[in-house]
Amino acid sequence: SPRSAIRKAWKPGSPRKVTVSDSILIRGGTIVDPSAKKIERKGDLLIENGKIAAIDAPGKIPLSKARTVLDAKGAW
Repeated sequence: SPRSAIRKAWKPGSPRKVTVSDSILIRGGTIVDPSAKKIERKGDLLIENGKIAAIDAPGKIPLSKARTVLDAKGAW
């Protein structure tokens, strides 16, 4: 199930190999965007082929869009 694919946010020192072709969805983290009116906000970030593909409100990007899903709730 998609929920079982959610993993806790990566911690420094933890082994994790991610290739550039992977699609990664980081859910519920704090997004810092100095170019936006609201610099800090909660949201989801989708990375595809090593580049940011989408930023949206928490839960708006479908789990099916990513091969790996990281739960960043409470993380920066």
